[in-house]
Amino acid sequence: MLVLAMALAAQDVTEKVEGWTISTKLGKDECTLSATLVSGGDVAFHWRPRKRAGVMLYRSPEFKSIEQDKEYKIEVGFQKGGKLDMGWGKRAATGNVSPDGMRGFMIVFSGKEILSDIAASTKLGFWYKNKLVGAVPLKGSGKAVAAMRRCESSVLKRESRDPFDE
Repeated sequence: MLVLAMALAAQDVTEKVEGWTISTKLGKDECTLSATLVSGGDVAFHWRPRKRAGVMLYRSPEFKSIEQDKEYKIEVGFQKGGKLDMGWGKRAATGNVSPDGMRGFMIVFSGKEILSDIAASTKLGFWYKNKLVGAVPLKGSGKAVAAMRRCESSVLKRESRDPFDE
């Protein structure tokens, strides 16, 4: 069993692309695209290709009042070709307080459209009560999403260890 766990861990891959980190966690059937922001915050997209779903986590040192597990309504928008695309609308977001004390929120998403939105956009924004509360530059995101798709391919080629996954 230990040998199998070590073999799975040995297959995990971390790739750096233009300020983004793409992590392949084969044991969890997960791909993660993350970046540390100049503001001191961070953003991460945890994608489960088999489930065609994931979680987006945005954290900021400015968020002092977000409460763990509290629900917030966050509007998500992408800047594409100089225009704002608010196609996601308001989404349920869950407050998150990390062990290091950084606060943020998580938004569940499904379908591969998020990868296309990230690749095609120059900026990602978050609004709470009609006020912009965070912006993420997506410089290099096209190449980062290409790496994320390679991760996705690796996960999908691998036989699932979960017999109930199909």
